[in-house]
Amino acid sequence: MSNVDNGLALLLLEVRETLSDFLRGDGSQLPLDDTKTQLVAQLKQLAQSKKDATYLYNLYKEDPRKFLEGLRLLGNLNGTVLVQILANCDTDTVGSEPKVITHDIAVNALHYALEGSIDFYLKLYISITGTCGLGDVEDCVQFWPLLNDFVCNNRDVHSMILVITLKYIDLNKKPVHALFSKYLQSVDTSLDNKIVAMTNFFSIFPDIVIPLYTLEATKDAIIEQTVEMKRKDGDKTHIMIHLQQMLKLLNASQISEECRVFNLTYYFDVLLQGWKMANNAVINVQSAVCLAKLYNLIQRDKLKLQQISLANLSLTLVSYICEQDSYYLNIAIEGLAYITLSKTHRQQIRDDVDLIDKLVDILRTSASTDHSLGFGVLTIFTHLSDIRIEHKGSKQAIIDSLKNVASPSGVKDDQESKENIEEIYLFNKDLTLNYNIVSIIKLLNLFSNAVLSKTYSQSTKDLTVTLLKQLATAREKPVKEAIAKNGGLDLIMDYLVSSSEFDKESLRIKPKRIPGLVTHYFDGCRALSKLLIAVDPSTAFKQTYEARNAVPFISELLYDNNNQQWTPDKETTSEQESVHIYPLDKFESLLALTNLATIDTETRTLIIKMTFEPYVNNLLLSDNLQIRKGAIELISNLIVEPLLLAKFFNIEGSKANYERLELLIRFLDSEDESTQIAVAGLLVNACEVSEMICGVLLSDEKIRSMLFDSMVTILEGQSDEQELILRIVYLIQDVVYVAVGNHETKSFVTSNSRLQSALSITLQVNKNNKEIVGLVILVLRMLR
Repeated sequence: MSNVDNGLALLLLEVRETLSDFLRGDGSQLPLDDTKTQLVAQLKQLAQSKKDATYLYNLYKEDPRKFLEGLRLLGNLNGTVLVQILANCDTDTVGSEPKVITHDIAVNALHYALEGSIDFYLKLYISITGTCGLGDVEDCVQFWPLLNDFVCNNRDVHSMILVITLKYIDLNKKPVHALFSKYLQSVDTSLDNKIVAMTNFFSIFPDIVIPLYTLEATKDAIIEQTVEMKRKDGDKTHIMIHLQQMLKLLNASQISEECRVFNLTYYFDVLLQGWKMANNAVINVQSAVCLAKLYNLIQRDKLKLQQISLANLSLTLVSYICEQDSYYLNIAIEGLAYITLSKTHRQQIRDDVDLIDKLVDILRTSASTDHSLGFGVLTIFTHLSDIRIEHKGSKQAIIDSLKNVASPSGVKDDQESKENIEEIYLFNKDLTLNYNIVSIIKLLNLFSNAVLSKTYSQSTKDLTVTLLKQLATAREKPVKEAIAKNGGLDLIMDYLVSSSEFDKESLRIKPKRIPGLVTHYFDGCRALSKLLIAVDPSTAFKQTYEARNAVPFISELLYDNNNQQWTPDKETTSEQESVHIYPLDKFESLLALTNLATIDTETRTLIIKMTFEPYVNNLLLSDNLQIRKGAIELISNLIVEPLLLAKFFNIEGSKANYERLELLIRFLDSEDESTQIAVAGLLVNACEVSEMICGVLLSDEKIRSMLFDSMVTILEGQSDEQELILRIVYLIQDVVYVAVGNHETKSFVTSNSRLQSALSITLQVNKNNKEIVGLVILVLRMLR
C-alpha cells in the first residue's frame, strides 16, 4: 500500500471513529469547533473523487440515520457532504438512493420536528433534490402539518416547506393540486392543520381554498374562538394561539374580492375587538392589518366607518415598526403598505420623519436577508412617491373618469383624492438626495449578482423600477443626475434586459410574457427616457452598459396606433396585459433619443434603424405640436448620417423622399416659432454635411421656390426673432453660395430683389448682432 493510500485509510478510520463517538451516550465526546470544521473539510475533499465517494457511501449505508446525525453534529447543516457523495460515487451503486433518502426525511418529518433537528433534514432534502432531482410528490403531504405553529413554531422551517412545495408545483402543478385538495378534505387532517394549509396556499390554490374558507363550518370555528376569547375565566393562551392562526388566514384571504366581502360581513366585529386588544401584540397587529385591507369596503358602510379610522390604524402599525421588534415588523410593514394605497393618509406618513428614517434603515440593513421586508418597504415608498400626471383628453383619462362616476354606493374612488403634488416632489427629492435611496437599492443586488438575483421575486423587481420611474419624474435636474450617479440607470437597464426578449417576427425587443409585467416594463422605459433627457449619456452609465443599449427600450415609447395602446401580441386582449402610451411618453422618448444622438455615429445609426421608418416618420404628421417638434429636433441631430440624409434628399425616383422634404420646408411656415427654429436648424445641419444637399434644394423648381419664399417671408415678418433669423441666414448663406457657383441657378438668386430687400431689413433690425450682420453682409456680397 502506498503512503497516500495508507494516509487515506487512516483518515477514513478517524472519520468513522469520530462519527461513532458522536453517537455514543449524551454527545459529551463532541470535538472542538475547529476540529469539526476540519473534519467536514476533509470529508468534502474525499467526496470529490469517485473512489473515495463510493467508500463513504458504503459507510453511510451501514447506518444511514447515524451517518446523517453525525453530519448534523459536525455542523454540516445542509448536508452538502452527502450530496457530494451521491453525486460523485458510482452511479450503479447509488441507484435510487436519493429518492429513498428524501422520502425517509418526509416520512419522519414530524419526529425530526419534535426532536428539534427538522431544519437540518429539510435543508438536506432541498440540497439532494436540487442536485439529484425531485423525489415523490407525496412527500409534500408529510411536510404540511409542520406549518402549524403548534407542531413547529419556526419560520425558517415553514419557509423551507413552502420552497419544497413550490418546487414540485413548478415541475407539475396538477398532482400537487390534487394532493392539496385531498389533504384539505381528509377527515385525518385536523381543523388547525387545514387552517394553516389554507393560509399558506391561498394564493396558489384559490379554487380549492375559497369554497372551503367560506363554508359555514370554517366560519363557525373562527367565531367560536372569539367567543372563547371573551370569557374571563381559564387560561386563554391556547385560545389566543388559535385566534392568531385564524387571523393569519383572514389576512391571506384578502386577495379575493369574494372573501373580502365575506370577511366584512362576518368578521368585522371580531377584527375590531382584536384591534382593541393592545395587551396582545400579535392579535392587535394582525387585526389592524386585516382592517387596513378591508378599508375600501368599510368606507361604503357608514355605521362601520364610524368605528374605525385610517389614521388610528396607521398609528397602531407604525408603533410596531418603530419598536424594532422583528417578530411583528413584517406584518406591520404589510399593513402600512395597504394603508398607503389610500391617498388621503399618505402625506401624514410622508411627514413622519422618524418612520421614514426607520423604513430606510430597514431597507439598508434587513432587506437583503429578509426579502419580504424589502418588498414591503419598497411598496410603501412606491405608493408615497406616486406622482400621477393627468393626460387630459386621452382615451384612458375618459375611461377613468367614467369609472369614478360609476363607483358603488356613491363613494368616490379614493384615487380621486387630490394630493399636493409639490409635497410629493419634495418627498421624492428628499429620498433621492438626503436618504440616497437609489444607492441603497443598488446594494441589494437585485439583478447584478446572478446568484442573488434569483432570490428576489419578480414583484420586488417590478416595484423597484416603478419607484425609480417616480423618482425620475423630478423637475430638478440635480435630482435626476443623482439617480444616474448612484446607479439608477444601470438598475433600470438590468430590469429591462432581464424582463425582455428579442421578437424575431418584428425584429424588436419586447417584454416577456409574464403576467403583470407589461406595466412595470414600460415604467422602466419611461424612467430611462426621463433620466437620459437630463444627463450626459456618454458618461451616465456606470457598469455593464453603454448608452446605445438604451435605444431599443426608449424606442418602445414611440409605439403608435389609433387608441395609443401597446399590446404585446395579437392574442392578448386583457386590459391588464396592455399599456397606454401617452403623448408625454412619446415626447420624452424623442428628447432622450435626441440627447443620445449626440454621442457617435454608431448610436445615431442605431436610432435611425430602430425608430425612423416605424415611428419618427409618422410623428412628423402628429397633431400634437410638441411631439411634432420633438421629431424634427431628433431628425436634426440624426441628419448628419448618410442613411437619414438619403430619406429626405435623395428625391429622384422616390415619391416618399420628395414628400418628406416638401413637408420639412412647409414647416418653415409654421405659426409656432420653435418649430420654425427646429426645421431651420435641421436644414442647416444637412447643408453643412455636403454641398450636394444645397444642390438638391436648388435642383427642383418647386422645392426651390417654396424654400426661398418661406425664408424671405421669415426675414420680412420675423426679423426681430434673432434665434430664428440666425439659422435662416446661415441656411441662405449655404444655399446662395452653391447657387451662385452654378450658371443654371445663379440668376434665380441674384435677380431675387425680394430676397435682397428682406436681407437689408434684417441687417437694419439686427445691427447690434455681429453674427447676423456678418452673415447678411457676406450673402449680399455674393448676390452682387
